[in-house]
Amino acid sequence: MCVICLKPAGVGMPDRETLATCFRNNPDGAGFMWMNGPRVHWAKGFMTFDDLMAALDKAPVGKDSLLAIHFRISTAGGISPGNTHPFPVSKDEAELVRLTGEADNAVMHNGILGQGKGALSDTMVYTRNVLANLIGLIGHPNVFDAIANTSAGSRLLIFTKEMYYTTGEWVEDKATGLWYSNETYKPAYYHSYTHKWKDEWWDGYGADRWKDKFTQCWNCKSWLTREELDETLGVCPFCYEDAEGESEFDTFLKNDDQCPYCKSTEIYETDGFFYCEACGSQWKCAEKGD
Repeated sequence: MCVICLKPAGVGMPDRETLATCFRNNPDGAGFMWMNGPRVHWAKGFMTFDDLMAALDKAPVGKDSLLAIHFRISTAGGISPGNTHPFPVSKDEAELVRLTGEADNAVMHNGILGQGKGALSDTMVYTRNVLANLIGLIGHPNVFDAIANTSAGSRLLIFTKEMYYTTGEWVEDKATGLWYSNETYKPAYYHSYTHKWKDEWWDGYGADRWKDKFTQCWNCKSWLTREELDETLGVCPFCYEDAEGESEFDTFLKNDDQCPYCKSTEIYETDGFFYCEACGSQWKCAEKGD
């Protein structure tokens, strides 16, 4: 999957919570590139969120900078710092895996571009074999169309010393002016009883790896391991304690007979659990008459 966050010059920096969601949903390493002048600068190979944020905090970027941040899910070439994005547009494989540097052009990719080769990811092979041969003429409409056609189904973000280019469909966050290559910058909600994702953007790629690690408290939306929330009826220990040993949503249901997730009244009881026909949520029954 992967996701790219693009911050045009003049737009505020993305907030930490959104970046944390991007990393959580695409956990195989991150990197970023920016421009404050005629050269593209990059730093990558951040395999933890804290390392990424520490590097961003030190980078000479702000509201006036053109900035892009990439969060990876591995498709080919394995998981390693060198395979994180961005890549300078080059035929030199040693340059492609460099963790910091500057160049005239650099690229990030979201999607799948055929097969990788050995330790090289599909994006690295495409950059070396295709993009490096076309980048010098990218301003020509026919050449840009050729890049878009050879990467059809994917999203590319290319920084050049003159401007930046995108291919494919991108999503604008209207509230911030930031652009994303897909909607995995939004939180994914996982119901520990039904073991079902309750979102529309998740396409299943990488879901098994991610959902086995984390889930979210239904009440306060804090993140814990799935095992922790399974032990406390789908809420975090703090909300569980506040409810004196029962789920806040059990109490809510007893009062209003509504689904705690979607507020539907299309609910029924079976085998000690309530089930919502509208959204598929399931949760533990409260005691009758309480």
